[in-house]
Amino acid sequence: MRASTSVVTEISWNDSDDPEKAFRAEIEFISGTEWKMEMDILLDDLKNATKGEDVSAKSGSEASTAFAKISAVWPGVTLAKLKGMTSDELFQQIDGVSNHLDCILDIFDSKAKPFSQKINSYIDSNNKQACAKGISYWPLVRCVRIYTKAEILRHGLVLVDLPGLGDSNTGRTQVAEKYAKNLNYVWIVADIVRAIDDQIAKDLMGKSFRRQLLMDGKYDDKYVTFIMTKTDIINTEEVVESLQLREKDLREILAREEEILKEIHDGREALDRKIVKVKKTKKALKELEKSKPSKAGKAIPRKRKHTEDDRTETEAQSSANLETMDKQISKKKLLMKNKAHAVTSMKVMESKLAELKRTLKLIRNEIKAACTQARNNYTQEHLKMDFENGLRELKQDISDDLNDERPLGNEDDVESKNLVFRRKSAISMLAVIV
Repeated sequence: MRASTSVVTEISWNDSDDPEKAFRAEIEFISGTEWKMEMDILLDDLKNATKGEDVSAKSGSEASTAFAKISAVWPGVTLAKLKGMTSDELFQQIDGVSNHLDCILDIFDSKAKPFSQKINSYIDSNNKQACAKGISYWPLVRCVRIYTKAEILRHGLVLVDLPGLGDSNTGRTQVAEKYAKNLNYVWIVADIVRAIDDQIAKDLMGKSFRRQLLMDGKYDDKYVTFIMTKTDIINTEEVVESLQLREKDLREILAREEEILKEIHDGREALDRKIVKVKKTKKALKELEKSKPSKAGKAIPRKRKHTEDDRTETEAQSSANLETMDKQISKKKLLMKNKAHAVTSMKVMESKLAELKRTLKLIRNEIKAACTQARNNYTQEHLKMDFENGLRELKQDISDDLNDERPLGNEDDVESKNLVFRRKSAISMLAVIV
């Protein structure tokens, strides 16, 4: 079981002008008779589990789905407790269920977030908050009707969010089949990666639902639309490799990317060398400051009578000090000049690196766009083939069931050339009632 909508959810216009009821919901529960029939099916699914299967692992099998539904309304139940139990015994064991059966619960709030929190335990099979508190009611819910003042719904449009329609849940499939008679359009919404890896055009709808669509003449591209989500999340290297993209334009972009990456690498190395050079220059300047000679010569004791030799020695020492100072000043000027030149070069390099990084970002955006388009095109063709194969298999199954060799029609009449790809945020199947 995935974290997704687990019950049929209708979304309609809210006629109420009460600000406290800006968001309203009606939770319609199944009857006691329906729940007992459901429990018979669930217990049978558990009995027919594959030998050695871990039904608590949420694998999506019939037994795993059955255990998920029972444990939702009976937290902490074990397979050992359920072994050999009848539906009547199970019904008696589950506390608090009978109070909700065959009734409608009204929920409302003035704000969307607290409203969503209130209804989640009736809709979401993986609602952790509900699990922490105990029982989850979603297995007992027939339908949730949400009323909100979304402008698109004002003139009667109703959005119906149906759970994923694999055949492991008979009850859900039956509900979906009933809706199929009234729907104007069906949108199959799923992660694009899942659409590539799985037979989504066949498996997500389920065989029973597809059969109903075919019998109603609605199994075609004018009625069913596949909408792929997360098309902007992409590993370009993986796509280039897996789809073996060899287009000339893309090869040129990839080659330009390599060139820019090399320029950035070389630029960083050159900048690092300049940084080291500036550090050495600064160190040399500090050492030069420390080694400055005294401006005056050594002091001669006052009591000693100055002689001609003393004057000569002082003059010689002063001359030497001046010469040393001149050399140090020249060296300092040179060091300062080198430092200034290196700092200027660093700024130029940093500016160039920044520009290269901007160029690299633009190039990678081009690569991403090209890979995204290539994956979209591939997925579109993949879905067309999957859709047509599913139609062919479905017609064959119906033909076998009827034991009739007459062809039911030419599957090529179903043109699946205009499947629509739009980005949406949910992973579910959306249907529209007008």
